[in-house]
Amino acid sequence: VLHVSLGSCGLVDVLIEEGLATDAAGALRSAEVALRGRMDARHSARLQVRHARLMRLNGRPAEAALLLHQAESGLDEEALTPEMIIWLEEKAVQSDDPDEALGWSDRLEELSRRTGVHPPPWERALLPRAVERL
Repeated sequence: VLHVSLGSCGLVDVLIEEGLATDAAGALRSAEVALRGRMDARHSARLQVRHARLMRLNGRPAEAALLLHQAESGLDEEALTPEMIIWLEEKAVQSDDPDEALGWSDRLEELSRRTGVHPPPWERALLPRAVERL
């Protein structure tokens, strides 16, 4: 289960970064089918945050927001995992309020400082104000 989850997430991240959203959506669907009935909240969150990103990129912000809400219970708020990075970035990007968006960026920065984990450059590009301070 872990290998399918992590491998699929890595593939989806690369496909999204390369602008291949359709392929990324297909990879997510394949992972969901392969893992159906075997995922705990953490594995589900890994897939949900990436699915939320795809929803946002496809102009479906309400569905993206719902997926982010569902994913939250599977995230470790004290660890800066790849899914937490995506979750925080998506919360910031989807926010209509600049102060709220900055709050999510600040939370990412604080977690990065506390854990010593830095978001990868391709993720950092989404939040330039926070990146300048990291």
